[in-house]
Amino acid sequence: VTMTRTASQFWEKGETAMLQSVLQTFPPSKNPQMNAELQGYGLVPFFTQQLALEEYEEGRLGRVTEVQRSLVTVFDGVDERALPVATSLLEGATEDRPTVGDWIVLDDTHSRIDRVLDRKSAFRRMAAGEAAEVQLIAANIDTLFIVTSCNEEF
Repeated sequence: VTMTRTASQFWEKGETAMLQSVLQTFPPSKNPQMNAELQGYGLVPFFTQQLALEEYEEGRLGRVTEVQRSLVTVFDGVDERALPVATSLLEGATEDRPTVGDWIVLDDTHSRIDRVLDRKSAFRRMAAGEAAEVQLIAANIDTLFIVTSCNEEF
């Protein structure tokens, strides 16, 4: 029987020494989500604690950098690749779809999105058109600069 535990489950049970020893056994080359590249993209414990140990070990974490209808571009700490969005995500609720800034878990082959991790924050707007639908703009953003023109059209 194989048991899957997330890092947060170790933390909740006070098994931090066990968690640290497990995390130290994974070399950075097999674990791109913990490298400096993804940390520079905003990887923090909030997201890594949502991973199962097998997802962590296999380096299946990525960040969405671009969204084009049914295609998303994902950076995994090593490569950036365009991936199709699963039909189940496209047919689901708009807010369940991946958006720029989301952290996602890739499948074993790194060619499909398995799931979208919980978000820390999200920018939303009402979508254009007659349907009252929410449109996601970006997720997991820590700092936002708003720039606007100060001419007569302001």
